Amino acid sequence: MLLADQAALKSATGIPNCLPLAGGTVTGNILRSGGGVYPYFSAAGMTSSKIYLTTTAAADPTINPGDIWLAY
Repeated sequence: MLLADQAALKSATGIPNCLPLAGGTVTGNILRSGGGVYPYFSAAGMTSSKIYLTTTAAADPTINPGDIWLAY
C-alpha cells in the first residue's frame, strides 16, 4: 500500500498524536535544558536517567534504575 504522506499513514493505522499541536492537556513535568535525547518515564519515582551508546563488546555501563544502554 502506498500512502501519500504522514497524515495518510496516521489515518490508515489509527496512530494518535502523542502531544496535541494546539489545545488539549499535558500533565507531568517535562523539562528541557539543551539538545539531545531525553528519556520520559511515566512512573513518578523515575526522575533521572543516563543513556549510553557503546559497541557490543563493551561492558554494561548502566548503574542506576532507568539507565538505558544502546549497543551497536
